Amino acid sequence: MTRTRRWLLHGAAVAVLAIVFAAYFNPHLLVELAGRAWACF
Repeated sequence: MTRTRRWLLHGAAVAVLAIVFAAYFNPHLLVELAGRAWACF
């Protein structure tokens, strides 16, 4: 695995963790995302 690819994977993991952390501070965000996903069906 190249160094660039490893940095990209770590960056993506940190971004996902930051989004989950932010969702705990704003529960409305999680409800809105669930509503948008449900609207696709």
